[in-house]
Amino acid sequence: MIIRILSFIFLSFTTFSFAQNIEDNQFKLAQSYEQKGDFINASRLFGELANKNLSKDEYLDAYVRTVKIQNKFDDILIYMQDRIGKIQNLRTYVYLAEAYWYKGLSDSSEKNFNRAIELISSKNEYKFISTSLVQTKQYNFAKKVLLQSRVNLKDDTLFCDELSQIYVLLGDKENAVNEILKILHSTRNLGIAQGRLYALMTTNEAKTEIKTILEKIYSRSPTDMYFLYLYVWFARTAQDFDLALNLTINLDKKQGSNYSEVLRFANQCKLDNQFEVAIKAYSEIIKQGKRNQNMPSAMYGLAQCIEQKNLFSGKNSIKDIKEIQDLYTEIIEQFPRTVFEYQGYYRLAKIAMDFEKDYNKAITFLKKITNKRLIYTQYGEIQLELSDLYIISGNMEAAENTLNNLLIDVKSHSYGKITNDDVVFKIAKLKYFEGKIDSTLQLLDNINPSSSSEVMNDNLEFKSFINKNKHLNAAMNLFSQAELLEFQKREVDAISKYEESSKLCLGEELEEMCHFRIAEILSVIENWEGANEKYEYILDKFPNSINKDLIYLNEGKNFIKLNKIDLAVQTFTKILVNYPKSIYFDEARKLIRELRDKEKQS
Repeated sequence: MIIRILSFIFLSFTTFSFAQNIEDNQFKLAQSYEQKGDFINASRLFGELANKNLSKDEYLDAYVRTVKIQNKFDDILIYMQDRIGKIQNLRTYVYLAEAYWYKGLSDSSEKNFNRAIELISSKNEYKFISTSLVQTKQYNFAKKVLLQSRVNLKDDTLFCDELSQIYVLLGDKENAVNEILKILHSTRNLGIAQGRLYALMTTNEAKTEIKTILEKIYSRSPTDMYFLYLYVWFARTAQDFDLALNLTINLDKKQGSNYSEVLRFANQCKLDNQFEVAIKAYSEIIKQGKRNQNMPSAMYGLAQCIEQKNLFSGKNSIKDIKEIQDLYTEIIEQFPRTVFEYQGYYRLAKIAMDFEKDYNKAITFLKKITNKRLIYTQYGEIQLELSDLYIISGNMEAAENTLNNLLIDVKSHSYGKITNDDVVFKIAKLKYFEGKIDSTLQLLDNINPSSSSEVMNDNLEFKSFINKNKHLNAAMNLFSQAELLEFQKREVDAISKYEESSKLCLGEELEEMCHFRIAEILSVIENWEGANEKYEYILDKFPNSINKDLIYLNEGKNFIKLNKIDLAVQTFTKILVNYPKSIYFDEARKLIRELRDKEKQS
């Protein structure tokens, strides 16, 4: 008897397992149909499964999803009307209500939604119904359901995110903002709150309305830190920078940050090129005097801001440059033996280089930066710039000494991105300028071929160039001299030397390169006619040049400078027609589009 019972149990279990296995395979097959886009067969199988197993929500959801994709709402209605006779659960009522809604039967839809609401027993079910209502664009009904959930579940923070989005859809900005603040206080996630608030800022009118709402909240809760951070973000995003600064100062005072928040605000505005408000913010810190720990950073930030503002606007008057220099000089005097002193010297050197073209003056400033410990990450870069300045001023010995000393330092200290290979490459370039080709190649061979240094590609290209042309001794010697003169900003002398070199390598690639460099220099010194004449010379003499697409690009740009727009478009079009795989194709197409847009506007 016991054996018979055990056999029956085993047989029943085996039958159940077999049936379950068939059901799982049918579900996987339906899923594969859906993934392939065969929604007809997918919905058929999902529907069969949902009928066989009425308690499996996954099957019903899949059936409704795949039928909706086919826009067969009649099928859903018939299916749900049949199903409601078998099982009256929340999900069936919701899908039946949806089907009625899509068929335009709003009364029947509302009745079934209400029946579903009566069956709610969990937070997830409130969300399921409200999601369905949002999908059917019944936003007020969805809002009512979620607000009722707070009453029934006795939790006023439920569904803040969902309600904020529903209020956005309803155009109810005040309640949307209130829900966003609830999100902020419950999650402490400023990014989410910013994203939700940004969704409301669709027009200038909307921004004005939101500002009024935020002002009201601020008047009620001026010490709410989370709200203040959001309010500052709103003011900056709405480009109300004076308000943003005032709020930041208040936030800083509430936190007792000693103007650290104001400094962060100023730095961010500087990065965003909002120079006027950044200058105001830095000035607020400077007013606090030396007793404020952030004053050195504020003074340096202010000087940088004024410098960048002039660069950004294209204004670099002598008066402006003098003002900036005075600020950096004051920083150096007030904060000796600090990182700010060295940063001041560095900026003065850059001004001497970029604006005054006084390279000896720049060298004097860079030589004052001696305390490596204070500026490890910048020191290597500064020394490379110093070596460049020595080369420009013609002091090759000082350049080599600077690089050799840096090479020793790099082996024992980390100087940011500057590596041993970077320094070796610079020394190799120096030897090349001096016409010492064998020494150049020897140094280039010392660079690690598997290095991840950014200089690796430059190294391979430079070695290839030298090896390809080193048999042209005299021409290469003159070419390297021309490159040195070009590096030293002596453009006219460089052109003359490239011309000399070109005559000693007739028919070679190096000859074409000489003429190409001359054309580039002529473009730099704004002799655009002369540059294009040289480019045409190259095209005539070297019909198989691999640089044709680049020549057309450069010619076209020069035609723009000469205001010969038709010729520019014609020249760029040659790239599109003849070189569809050129790396300059997209740039040429973009330039043509911009030129045509300007023509239409004029």
